[in-house]
Amino acid sequence: MSSKIATLVAAMIALGLFAGSAMAAYPTSIAGTWTVQANQSTGTMNITQGLIGTCRALSGNLGGTALVGFYCPTTGRFNFERTINGVTIQYYSGNVSQIGSHLFMGGIFGVPITSGGPLGEYNFSAVK
Repeated sequence: MSSKIATLVAAMIALGLFAGSAMAAYPTSIAGTWTVQANQSTGTMNITQGLIGTCRALSGNLGGTALVGFYCPTTGRFNFERTINGVTIQYYSGNVSQIGSHLFMGGIFGVPITSGGPLGEYNFSAVK
């Protein structure tokens, strides 16, 4: 192996760019009560989570409006919709992380129809 290749491989190992590098562990459950910041509004979100599957079903409410979606414990990815009478008024997508005993969500929410607020995409975060 040339010295240039050996140097490149050593740098990649140091930066953790190989598949064997450390991987993040995500919480197995995000069920419970969360404090939410969505654009410039705050509120409370309650989540119930299914127990089976690679990605697990979510249900609950956000600010009193029904939510339904999924959470994938192997990747930390979530996706859910706020619905009124089966109509999606907002959709949320992002990732979950954990620091100590605190869980965090971060991502975006979109408003596809005006009954969900001003049309567009906005910032979203939550802590449990």
